[in-house]
Amino acid sequence: MANPANLTVTELVANAASPQPAGDTIDTDGTVPILAADLKGATDRLILEVTNDDVADDLIVTVLHGDNPPAVRESLGDLTTTIASGDTVYIGPLESARFIQADGTLQVAFESDGGANASATVRAALLPKAV
Repeated sequence: MANPANLTVTELVANAASPQPAGDTIDTDGTVPILAADLKGATDRLILEVTNDDVADDLIVTVLHGDNPPAVRESLGDLTTTIASGDTVYIGPLESARFIQADGTLQVAFESDGGANASATVRAALLPKAV
């Protein structure tokens, strides 16, 4: 069991249909980055769709606060969301001034609250610029 090296970001296209990507499988507690190149400097257009695949335990998803600089609002802290068994939530858009790391990545941590390993499917989408 191992989490992906990084979360895959799908860039959506304005005025077009986009098929739902397969998503990344999270099967171990831990932190997974979203790469700077995939963010394209636009964390404010990033949406995370997280489905808790565990049949018994809640999933805790934490977007870690960034480094100052460049995250001048990092003092606001992490963004933590608890997802009930079988539920899906959307997280974001995310403010780069709060969450971006010095290397340009975004760090997302996954943890099961029941002692087992995290079990989730994550889809990251970069929304198009306003049209």
